[in-house]
Amino acid sequence: MRWIVFSLLVLNVAYFGWEYSRSAVPAVSSAQEYPLPPVQGDRLVLLTERLPAATSSAPPPAPVIIQEPGAVHRELDKVEIKKEALCVSVGPYQQEANGRMLVKNLLTEGIASELEELELSRDTQYWVLLAPASTRREAMQTLKNLQAKKIDSYLVSTGELRNAISLGLFNKERSARGVLASVKEAGFPAELRQKESVESEFWVRIPPGQPVENLEKTLETLVVQGSGIKISKAACEMFAQTK
Repeated sequence: MRWIVFSLLVLNVAYFGWEYSRSAVPAVSSAQEYPLPPVQGDRLVLLTERLPAATSSAPPPAPVIIQEPGAVHRELDKVEIKKEALCVSVGPYQQEANGRMLVKNLLTEGIASELEELELSRDTQYWVLLAPASTRREAMQTLKNLQAKKIDSYLVSTGELRNAISLGLFNKERSARGVLASVKEAGFPAELRQKESVESEFWVRIPPGQPVENLEKTLETLVVQGSGIKISKAACEMFAQTK
């Protein structure tokens, strides 16, 4: 009997100790908050935070305008087309009159154009000659005297130097001065003049932006076949640089 009482006492003490230790552990609340580290970058601002108060005099923020990509491409295309504008070119004409004739004929067809002269080269030549005589008879007599001394010469029959006698046109000044010295030594009052020789060609330019639906056919009709005249297209900026 005593043993039973002692066993119950031990069990009661053990149960009391277990209950006591259980109540000593703090309960973890599911609602407990833990501080979070700060987020890097700009804070997200709500639209209502950006709008001013009803009583505020500050203007509302400007709306963000997003341009469609298609509009940007269309603007770029316009710039490219403007840069690549092509002009029709017809030539080369060796005679200015032939080029002006084409300009006139194109205008009759309602097509505006312009004639442009391109200078290909400019050379200086040296001309040995005798000054113009007062009469043709006097010039002919001088020519006979020169030929009698076997000096190459010919009579200038037209132009400002009519009745002058040419003794040669030279590309090198040294050669011209050699002939000048020989003629003077023979007793003739020769002189030396510089003459610029310019080689040019003429082109008819037809700018863009005209009613030229049948331009090619019109040009084929107006341009003589087999004359060496070409019809081509090139950037108008290139033609502007040659002026």
